[in-house]
Amino acid sequence: MFFLCFSGRDRMTIVRAILYHLEKFGLDVWYDNHEYILGDNKKGNYTSAIQQSRYAIVIFSKAFPASLGAVEELEVIEERYNAGLLHVFPIFYEFSASTVPREFKWLSDMIYNELDESTGTLLTCSQIVCKYFIDLIEQCKFKSLEDMIEQRASLPFFVIKMVENYYDIIPANINSRLTILYSIFLFLETEIHLPKHLTKTVHYLFQNTKLALEYDFKEITLMEQAVCLAAAQYVMNSQE
Repeated sequence: MFFLCFSGRDRMTIVRAILYHLEKFGLDVWYDNHEYILGDNKKGNYTSAIQQSRYAIVIFSKAFPASLGAVEELEVIEERYNAGLLHVFPIFYEFSASTVPREFKWLSDMIYNELDESTGTLLTCSQIVCKYFIDLIEQCKFKSLEDMIEQRASLPFFVIKMVENYYDIIPANINSRLTILYSIFLFLETEIHLPKHLTKTVHYLFQNTKLALEYDFKEITLMEQAVCLAAAQYVMNSQE
């Protein structure tokens, strides 16, 4: 699960945009307005949610230090991050990471993104999904498309031939490569039931790109990861 930590003053701007994309990608996001009920124990709820989460997205803005709730959440997040139990995605919104107050400096010591109203949030959300898929692939039968070719006996002939064709295409031809990956995924999707984070990610990428890109902003990486994960699910299902 992904825990979203932010100041309420940013709810209707960047928070709403990030939540929109993450849900379109099929991720499970803990978002206070979706979880709290009048009279709930607020601290108990967010503490439990952070403990159940593998990832936390911290949206730091000028309003963040004055938000008591956000700062309290961040204290729990930092504790679990230091214990190696949580991966943190720092996002500085209309705020320079170089000027972050000392008590929050640990956020700027890791890889972060700086966003404002002009930058958009889709690329940042794609990076978040990419990290999530990387972690899933660590536990996966296929770590790469090359692994699929090497273990071809466990996969349909169509899938292997398409992967081989994929590598015959020059990397600069990103649209042809993207189309082949999408075709492989569609084939696997018709063969087995796939989890929503895979199906929604791939179809959201298709919706946003229509398989026509001028530049690759993680789309190829995400598609490759989705194909590897779908292929591993196919093999697992066929062995049951």
